[in-house]
Amino acid sequence: MQPIQLHLLPTSRIHEGTPRKVFNYANESRLLNYIYFTNKGKDSNDFKEKYPKLRSFLGNNILFNYYNKSLINNLSLVKSYVKKNNITIIHCYFPKDNLLCFILKYFLNIVIIRHFEGIYSSPKKIHRFAEELSFKKTDYFIYISKYVKLVKQKDFPVLLKKPSSTISNGVLRREEKNKIYFFRKKYNFLTISSFQPTKNLILLLDIINYLKISLDEDFVFHILGKTNTAYFKTFSKLMYRRKLENYIKVWGCVEEVYNFIHGCDLYLHPAHEEGFGIAIVEAMLEAQTVLVSNKGGPREYIENGKTGFILKHDDAEIWATTIIKLINNEELKINIGKNAQVSARAKFPFDEFVNSIDKIAIKLKK
Repeated sequence: MQPIQLHLLPTSRIHEGTPRKVFNYANESRLLNYIYFTNKGKDSNDFKEKYPKLRSFLGNNILFNYYNKSLINNLSLVKSYVKKNNITIIHCYFPKDNLLCFILKYFLNIVIIRHFEGIYSSPKKIHRFAEELSFKKTDYFIYISKYVKLVKQKDFPVLLKKPSSTISNGVLRREEKNKIYFFRKKYNFLTISSFQPTKNLILLLDIINYLKISLDEDFVFHILGKTNTAYFKTFSKLMYRRKLENYIKVWGCVEEVYNFIHGCDLYLHPAHEEGFGIAIVEAMLEAQTVLVSNKGGPREYIENGKTGFILKHDDAEIWATTIIKLINNEELKINIGKNAQVSARAKFPFDEFVNSIDKIAIKLKK
């Protein structure tokens, strides 16, 4: 009997990295998959509005539901959901669902697969204790990069003895939603990232100071991603204090991601604790030249100077110098972009990613 899988996700916004990857996996997998959203508040309303679109996107073999923040309610709802649909494997992607899966193991005969999408763990001792406790009941772990595996196993030595695989994200090209183009300046640079301290977006403000003279102020940085964070408030205050608001356009979460990726001049990703960076690979698939930090997972798949550029995470001047070099050498930029596209296609085929996850699920249920 083939395993039946349930995926726990915190959002139904399918244009975002991990949800989009899971949706695409569920649609391409030869196994039956269910998705259960941990939505709350405004995102729940967003989910209800987009339900028909999601159904069309994933096909009739996918069911949807969402639950609220209460652990007791979550436990009751997911428990009944698992029994009703004969689910045998639960995939957990984010720390907030660790405890839920831990408790479910005491009530249900299920397999828990924990995906580490990044290195984040709560700094609070009680949360770390609960997380480590949940790992003891988890059956299998999947790391999205060697970097993530190294950091997580250092933080939680219990993981050293647990069965695991390192499986890079498979990435599909974005589809063009419409023909609206948002670029208004001569040079347009793109970053796709939520506003969190580890994303290092304040570096962009420092880069702008170096670029203003060299590019005659005719440029703009477009940032796509979640803005309801304390870090966004800090970023905004610095932006206005330095009078740089004319050089930055923050779009928030948008669905027309393809238009931005396809239409930008360069893609920048300054995060210094990035686990993988799906958006980076998406940009590479569109033959864009990418600039990334010298810390985190992207170093594993980018060849510096050949398929992109790996730059010091705290050196705005070297980022600006590299940008100017590429803007002034179109041939170099095009060649790097072409190399990036070939590399991304070879390293991250989505069918191989799907097959890898399917094989693990089948093996665990034998």
